[in-house]
Amino acid sequence: MVVYVITPSLNKSFKFQSDWPNNNSQSYLLDSVANDLKNDEDYTFTQKDKDYVFTVKANYPNNPKYTKQNIILDQDFNLKRVEVQDDQGITYIKFEVTSLDKKADFDDKTFNLEEITKDFVNSESPNQQDSNQVEENSNNTDENQNTTTNENQTNNNETSDNNVENNTTQNNQNTENNTNTTSKVDENVFPLYLPSNTSLSDKEVISTETGERVIMTFSGDNPFILVQETVAPSEELEIIPTYGEPFMLIDTVGSLTDTSYTWTSNGIEYYIVSDQMDKSELLEVAKSINVVSAINEK
Repeated sequence: MVVYVITPSLNKSFKFQSDWPNNNSQSYLLDSVANDLKNDEDYTFTQKDKDYVFTVKANYPNNPKYTKQNIILDQDFNLKRVEVQDDQGITYIKFEVTSLDKKADFDDKTFNLEEITKDFVNSESPNQQDSNQVEENSNNTDENQNTTTNENQTNNNETSDNNVENNTTQNNQNTENNTNTTSKVDENVFPLYLPSNTSLSDKEVISTETGERVIMTFSGDNPFILVQETVAPSEELEIIPTYGEPFMLIDTVGSLTDTSYTWTSNGIEYYIVSDQMDKSELLEVAKSINVVSAINEK
């Protein structure tokens, strides 16, 4: 099965060869929820108020602590809520259904990659739209100036020169600010979680075509390497064959292998690799990085 993960902000589509949609519990897919309920012969059932609660096994290979899920149906047997929990009953994922269309119709274009991406591939960027608006306003201003007296034209020209100078200065400042936010890795992005007896031993910053690459080496009982690199959107849609399994991490989907995890968030590509840590610990480190990144972005 081919799985495409589309990232509009980068104008990229990551292509996986994976059975991930069929081999993992998906709380937001009716078919997956129904299969989990059907495949667990040891499910438990309770009735709470007017709702029916089925507790079944959860199937999250990359998150072994997600062991069970509560599937809540209303009195008409419509899916109302799914809660994914650990053995202690702590809920990590909650999916609530506000409306349900059982007769939804999808045509062939719905899952066609070209159809899905054509709007953000061919549409003008906000900067292009602003530029067109400025040009239109400039033309209107020129027409109005042609109807004024020579004295007013002189005054307008002087004012225009001042405005051009001010706008140029402001634009240069904006460009510089934009460059700073997209070409540098935030120095505050550091894992909140580290395995026991493991610490940062080396840090290297390298200049690249799109900004910079930061390589952090962590040594100790559970050594690993963390790479953070600025990325720029592609001018045309780019399809990237990707090795590994798709794995959702807070606000993004990355590529997970037995020894590494790669993901992109807020214009930064992250890569963590270790030949001694297991997947669960790799993901714990990655999650803690993504939380810090999200906080800094706000």
